[in-house]
Amino acid sequence: MNSVMDEHEPQPIFEYIPVPSLLHSEETGAPFDRCLKCGRFLLADGELYVIEKAFRNHPASGLRTTIFEYAMCIACMREVHDSFSEESNARIGAYLERSVDLEARRDRLIAESGLDPDPWFSTCVVKGTPLDRETEFQVCAQCDGGDMLFTGLPFAIGGAAMEELAELLSRKTRGEIEGYMEEFFGPPGAWRDLWKDRKLVIV
Repeated sequence: MNSVMDEHEPQPIFEYIPVPSLLHSEETGAPFDRCLKCGRFLLADGELYVIEKAFRNHPASGLRTTIFEYAMCIACMREVHDSFSEESNARIGAYLERSVDLEARRDRLIAESGLDPDPWFSTCVVKGTPLDRETEFQVCAQCDGGDMLFTGLPFAIGGAAMEELAELLSRKTRGEIEGYMEEFFGPPGAWRDLWKDRKLVIV
């Protein structure tokens, strides 16, 4: 996880675009404007936060549904990650480090596609599988006010990689994640299917 959210002093990012519609709230159709955890207003310039959404594809109908979605300020996201076990954080960091070079990926995509967001969300960042072939997938992006930043994020993670990541979580971390999901999204809902299938991960 530390490979996604750098703990060092943030550097200026000059590659950014308005938050794309894929990352808008399904409930309102507009950009997220509040942190899920603390309620902080997110759309002011300089306010850093993360958006994460999980989707399910329905091949028979060609439709895609949203399983869960949220925006969380960087301070709250770090608090969530800090609640996970050191073992889980180390395992996930090592998994991402050996699976994908996020800096090289960023440079390649900017060189090939500029600031078109679609290629950043078209395949699983770990497996390279096209997302339209995935049953479930998650997308994650870092934003500043009304803009999405091109850092190591944004990226998408398909079901196979999600399952591998979930296998790395300690019992403590699994309990923390389930607690957060129940607190913010309630006991019922499709997110429980992801949890049952060991594919639920907070990136």
